[in-house]
Amino acid sequence: MKNMRNIFISFDVDDEDMIDLLRMQAKNKKFPFMFRDYSVKEPFKYGWGGEVRGLIHQSSIVIVAIGKNTHKSDAVNWEIGEAHRQGKIVIGARLHRKKKHKIPYTMNEYDKITYWDTHYIADILRKQ
Repeated sequence: MKNMRNIFISFDVDDEDMIDLLRMQAKNKKFPFMFRDYSVKEPFKYGWGGEVRGLIHQSSIVIVAIGKNTHKSDAVNWEIGEAHRQGKIVIGARLHRKKKHKIPYTMNEYDKITYWDTHYIADILRKQ
């Protein structure tokens, strides 16, 4: 049986199609782990920071999907900072193997950076 993890996925809105693909992949029985997706799917009208803070609190890990403009996203950088403040594990996953997009400035030397590889991410999750 696969382990269940609560995961917050931080991403730039331009990469939402890639995140939707991950959500679909996760439903496949061959996907190496199961997760409850606590990422923000709909914009909050009020109290965005408080809502996101609570979602990150419920998560055991934060995966940052790194695309072309992720490093510029104020929301992504805030979410990473909040994850660090809460002592969460942060993994940066580059969405495009052939491109080395900039990582968000709030990521630090303790955060793991990889390409989007579900088996590698699953390996990290198993060790946590």
